[in-house]
Amino acid sequence: MEIARPRDDEAAAIAALRSLKVLDSEPEAEFDAIVRAASVVCGAPISAITLFDVDRQWFKAITGLPGVTETPRDVAFCAHVVRQDGFFEVPDATQDPRFADNPLVAGAPDIRFYAGAPVILSDGTRVGSVCVIDRQPRQLDAQQREVLMCLADAEERALEGRRAVLAMQKTAIESAQTALVLEHSADAIVTVSAVGRVLRWNPA
Repeated sequence: MEIARPRDDEAAAIAALRSLKVLDSEPEAEFDAIVRAASVVCGAPISAITLFDVDRQWFKAITGLPGVTETPRDVAFCAHVVRQDGFFEVPDATQDPRFADNPLVAGAPDIRFYAGAPVILSDGTRVGSVCVIDRQPRQLDAQQREVLMCLADAEERALEGRRAVLAMQKTAIESAQTALVLEHSADAIVTVSAVGRVLRWNPA
């Protein structure tokens, strides 16, 4: 079995992922919709959104493997996906020397076919994948590959949206803290514009 090497920017990628506060989060409808679409379009019984932590791949969303939330990183097919920009496909894992003796091939869930597209954030950081899995050898056609890449883009946008929400929440908290300081300070605090106009003042 071939274990995928860490990403060239491994530490930065993990830091970027953790800044999104998405690992071990509750299911969310937009992510669930992505894996359902991938499964239907590709005709695959298993589909997942994977995100890579230090020693595991964690499933933000998954269909076809009830109760599974993560696997060790060293056996993850998706660990090979995050090392590249393009599409990654394994038509028959039993015939591929990189995966033939992988425990996910030799035992449950009996992976034979795998295809994945990397999830790449706007700064180029690869944090995970959108993948489909089958228990029968096969290949996707060109249209299915394109759709899977598009769904990976949709996943990236969903994560970037999460980043934007976190930034707004941080700003709101900081504004509320500033307002409390202004309100309760014993010192006079006055906000003045660049032209000398008083914009805000506190009770003191």
